[in-house]
Amino acid sequence: MLVFPDSNKLKEITEAYKAHIRFAAHLRCSVVGTETGIPNTDNSFTEEARSAKNLSEFIKNLTPVVRYAESMGVLFAIEPVWKHTVYSPERARAVLDNIGSPNLRIIFDPVNLIDPRHPSERDDIIDRTIELLGKDIAVIHLKDYLMENGEMKCMACGLGEMDYTKVIRFAEERKPFIQATLDNTKPDNAEAARKYVEEIASRYSYMGK
Repeated sequence: MLVFPDSNKLKEITEAYKAHIRFAAHLRCSVVGTETGIPNTDNSFTEEARSAKNLSEFIKNLTPVVRYAESMGVLFAIEPVWKHTVYSPERARAVLDNIGSPNLRIIFDPVNLIDPRHPSERDDIIDRTIELLGKDIAVIHLKDYLMENGEMKCMACGLGEMDYTKVIRFAEERKPFIQATLDNTKPDNAEAARKYVEEIASRYSYMGK
């Protein structure tokens, strides 16, 4: 992650991103993606991740990676996650605007943006993400969740309480050929998860599927 506190490790991480970008260029893959990390070594949530200083450090470290992606003709996408450096659509918009590159895009994982301390904010977060980041979203991650004793447990689509109506409508109406992944699936539920998403998509498909 590009806010890793150890400078030597940070250099290794940066070079690893560049290697993945090279591989993507050679293999003709369209996007290399990453989460944005936390400024500690154990990946535990800290308010320091939300500081202006940490955001500035992240942008400084991300910029050369994005410039390298530009030189290789590859998109580099960051995924906002509620406990990471880029934890909100507003924070992601600030990164995009600061770096100002057509090769920097967004991975939209609605569940990862939901702060388990405030699950009732889910629909507002989805609305703000689509409004602020819609044109820059390159990949969508699809999974479900349940809240149990204040903790979020993730699972395959259709098994929890996630409402994907707004997300799928956005994809069908504004990003009909976007790449999407089904996360947290198992062999015994992957097909059901796909059909669950397809059923929602059929309501909005501009192709009339």
